[in-house]
Amino acid sequence: MLQIWCVPHQLDIVVKNAMQDVLDQAFYKVAHAYSVHLRVQQNLIMDMGSKCPKNTTRWVAFGSILHWLLQNYRRLMIHNAVKRLVQAPSEMWWVITATISPLFDRIAITFTKIQACNIVIS
Repeated sequence: MLQIWCVPHQLDIVVKNAMQDVLDQAFYKVAHAYSVHLRVQQNLIMDMGSKCPKNTTRWVAFGSILHWLLQNYRRLMIHNAVKRLVQAPSEMWWVITATISPLFDRIAITFTKIQACNIVIS
């Protein structure tokens, strides 16, 4: 039996397990694939003046991606229509994104607090 005592690691595992249950793991896969696609669209990046954040192994980064996607929803819908993206997220996916994005804002705050140098756990 392996026990993990680090609080940030425990939180990471909880978030990972929860995300695997969203659309039978498809939610995360779609978000990742879509963000990779958007990060190489130079004309879109220049037109928007911003670039989709890079997905890393941290859930805080994933939350940043969701936030960026929601902020740029209208422009991204135009991009999807013009490019006729087959892999574009579904309407249901966008509803779920809008629903869980605030949770990732709270997760980011929690990760920041539990990784502070002056944290005291009693």
